[in-house]
Amino acid sequence: MWEGDARRLGTSEEDRIATAKKNIAAIAASKLWVDAHAPKLFTELLSPEQTNREVLHWLKAWDGIVFKRAPPKPYKKEYKKKDAGAFNTHVPLDEEGRPVHKILLLSGAPGVGKTTLAHVAAKHAGYRVVEINASDDRNAETLKRRVTDACQMRSVVGGGAGANKPNCVVIDEIDGALGGAEGKGAIHALLQINADEDAREEAGKRDKSSSGSGGSKKKKGPGPLNRPIIAICNDLYAPALRPLREIAKVFRVGAANKSAIASRLRRVCLEKGVRAD
Repeated sequence: MWEGDARRLGTSEEDRIATAKKNIAAIAASKLWVDAHAPKLFTELLSPEQTNREVLHWLKAWDGIVFKRAPPKPYKKEYKKKDAGAFNTHVPLDEEGRPVHKILLLSGAPGVGKTTLAHVAAKHAGYRVVEINASDDRNAETLKRRVTDACQMRSVVGGGAGANKPNCVVIDEIDGALGGAEGKGAIHALLQINADEDAREEAGKRDKSSSGSGGSKKKKGPGPLNRPIIAICNDLYAPALRPLREIAKVFRVGAANKSAIASRLRRVCLEKGVRAD
C-alpha cells in the first residue's frame, strides 16, 4: 500500500515538473520575435560600430574606480587619426580616475537601438543594468534619490548573472515626460547630481590646499559618483535638454546598415522555418 502511494506521489511530482517545463517552453515560444531575437551580445548589435565602441570605451573608462583595474588604453592608430571616420576611443579622466563626463547621453530616432545598446554595452562591461523610466516619476528629488541609491548599491539579489555586480543606471525616455509642472524632473535630477559632484570636487581641492594648517574634516553630504549613468532621449535638441547637453558626453545613434538588418532577418527566418522573399 505504502509503496503504491509512494509511486503515485513520485509520478505526480514528475507530472508537475513536466507540466512546468511545457509551460516555460510555451511562454518562451510566445515571445515576440523582436524580443526573442534581440541582441544579447555586444557582437550582435546592429547600431553603428563606431558608436558602439565609443560607448563601450566610456563605460570601460570607469574600470579603475569600479573594478580597481586599469581601464583599456585607446587604440593609438584610432586616437591619432583626425579624419571624420576615425574612431575616438580616448576618454579623459579626472583626478580621481573617473571619466570627466559622469553622464552619457544617447540620442537618436525611435527604434534605432539606443536602449538595446545601453543594456548590452553595460552588461558587456560587467555591470548589472538598473533601468529607471523618466516618465514613471516626474519629481526631481525622488528621481535623484533613486539614481544615487542605485549608484551606491551593489546588486546582491538572487544568484543569477547579475548577482554581486556593480550597477549601471540607465534612464530611459528622459525627453518623453517634458510636459506638466514636473515634466523636467529627470533632467533636474541629473543636473543636481552633477552639481553635487562639482561641489564635492571643489571642497576636496580646498581641503588639500588647507591641509597644512590643521588638516581636513570629513564633509557630510552625498558621496562621490562612482557608477556610470546613461540617459536616453529621442530629440537631442529639445530646449529642456540644453543644460544636460552641456555637462554630458553625447552620442548620436544612427540607423543600422540596411544590409546588416536584412542579413539578421534572413537568419531569423531560417531559424523559424519561414520563407522570405
